[in-house]
Amino acid sequence: MEIVTQILPFVFLIAIMYFVIIRPQNQQAKKHKEMIEALTRGDKIITTGGLIVEIKKVEDTY
Repeated sequence: MEIVTQILPFVFLIAIMYFVIIRPQNQQAKKHKEMIEALTRGDKIITTGGLIVEIKKVEDTY
């Protein structure tokens, strides 16, 4: 019983780290991948530098 009480806080911390750090990061990566795959020729986007551009060609590598 004493071992369980010692391990329980570590399990709790790992669960918190998963829900605060790992899970949101995976969700954001999935959302970004879906957005990149949905781009088509003629779409207008704003780059991180603030430029408004129109997509002329879509390739698999980026």
